[in-house]
Amino acid sequence: MGSSSRSTICPTSILQQYSIAQLQLFFKNNPSEQLVFEQIQPDFTPNEEQRQVLKYVDASLSTFGKVSSEIGGQTIHSLLPIGYYKNSNYAKLAKKIKRSPQLVEKFEKYSAIIIDEISCCNASLFQYLNLVLQVAKLCKTSFGGLHVVVCGDALQLNCVCATSLTSHSKNVPPFAKEGIKLFRTFHPVFVLQVNQRQNGDEAFQELLMRLRRKVTQADVDLLNSRRESVLSSEELARFDQGLYIFPRNIFTRIKNHESLKQLGNPIISLKQYPAEPKLEDYDCDAISIGCKVKVRRNFDVANRLVSGSVGTVEAIIYDPDLPDLPLPSVILLSVPRYRGPTINGLIPIPISKQYVRDYASNENVKIYYYPLTLNYASSVHSSQGVTLPCCSVLLDDDEMCPGISYVALSRVRALSDLMILDKEVFLERFQTRRFFQGFRNILKEYKRLNILHLIFGPKPLERDYYLRDSEDESEPTA
Repeated sequence: MGSSSRSTICPTSILQQYSIAQLQLFFKNNPSEQLVFEQIQPDFTPNEEQRQVLKYVDASLSTFGKVSSEIGGQTIHSLLPIGYYKNSNYAKLAKKIKRSPQLVEKFEKYSAIIIDEISCCNASLFQYLNLVLQVAKLCKTSFGGLHVVVCGDALQLNCVCATSLTSHSKNVPPFAKEGIKLFRTFHPVFVLQVNQRQNGDEAFQELLMRLRRKVTQADVDLLNSRRESVLSSEELARFDQGLYIFPRNIFTRIKNHESLKQLGNPIISLKQYPAEPKLEDYDCDAISIGCKVKVRRNFDVANRLVSGSVGTVEAIIYDPDLPDLPLPSVILLSVPRYRGPTINGLIPIPISKQYVRDYASNENVKIYYYPLTLNYASSVHSSQGVTLPCCSVLLDDDEMCPGISYVALSRVRALSDLMILDKEVFLERFQTRRFFQGFRNILKEYKRLNILHLIFGPKPLERDYYLRDSEDESEPTA
């Protein structure tokens, strides 16, 4: 998919005023310092109690770029800075930690850290952060003696392809096991019992809570009342501009490409160059003028151009001095929530370069690519932590992983902001063994923390066979 044409589409005023080299160096020439919480969100006015808390917080972290921007912080990966790795990679990386002047300077001002969306922080990354801080602070105490607060909802989605901090499995890699042991030293535990996002829709709020306990036929009827086939034409028009959320990446790609074609503009290929070796998680094959995209890396944290920021492609510039490079040299976006410097209201995104190991030739190959992805549709995992004005959700036939239905449905503030793409939702979908079984480890963790009654109330859980030890695989009694 994509055109082979190399036609620059850009306002003449920009091309006359700036060279391609100047556009590519835009963010390097306009550095911005990391701002604290109260500066990055001037619309937030903390009360006296909140001011006392914020006074001691030096860093707000998250596992998601967009979430970290909203809380005035950064991701753990950009703080350290490191890429996304599996368990074994973090263990190898830990052996290379050195106490350099740069590392000491980076963390010398820190005395407290808040980590949000902790359920998506894998155990190995948690331990790696601990070791880095110990080296930076020259202190063997956990996290180098810093005060650390973790926040999150363990019943939402956990980390992908790595060991969760709430894991109770016996087959855990040694490095990840250290992260789990460290996590279990945290105390005391506070349970926040007011759902702020859906606070104005009590029926919807109760439906979401029952997704973790026992879904009723009334809940299913409520979901079916929001199906695409029963909504009015006025309501359907509203969702045309909203995000589509799917449980599987293949559905996301299909919807993104369909929406791109519907724009009717020339489609530009954005496939990585060269095609091999392939970059992990690179899924943006094409773009066009006017298409919606999501940024996949941090460019300007202080001014909210981070991984997860959403914008529109307004201009595409090719370098005539690089005729053999099939990719544009610069793409200009309009990003509504960006607060930093622009060029005629547009933000230049330069082409990125990354060296990837080609194991066939045993050489490092320079790969050209763009850290962008189409944003008409998103996977449920990518949408976690985001609040949307409206969205369309496909639940599909089964629960792929624990918490996926809750995360997908809870991205909006009210039931009226939700459209269900399934032809019909059935109660049986929420009564399968697979639906409940995934919560086993998490509920064990809540039981260990002695907060199970605060999450689910004093009434015993029904169908609580998922609370049994994992060795017990016998079928539940009716």
